[in-house]
Amino acid sequence: MFGFLGPNGAGKSTTIRMMMTLIFPTKGNIKLFGKDIYKERKYILSRVGAIVEKPDFYGYLTAWKNLEILARTSGYPVNDKKL
Repeated sequence: MFGFLGPNGAGKSTTIRMMMTLIFPTKGNIKLFGKDIYKERKYILSRVGAIVEKPDFYGYLTAWKNLEILARTSGYPVNDKKL
C-alpha cells in the first residue's frame, strides 16, 4: 500500500489519475511493474487499485454489490461464489 503526500496543488491526484489511465499525460510515459501502462493496461490495472480524493460508492448497496458493479464495468467476470 502506498500513499501520496504533499501540499494542495502539488499534483498528487493528477499523478494517480494518470497511473490509473483516467487521464493522459501531455508528455512522458508511465511504467508500473516495469511495463508501459498504456501498452499493458489490462495486466497492470488488474493488479492495482486507487481511491482518488473521495470514493463515490452507492451507499444503498452492500460492499459486495459495489465491487460487483466495478468489476462488471471494468470488463471482468463476476464470480458469485463469496469467500
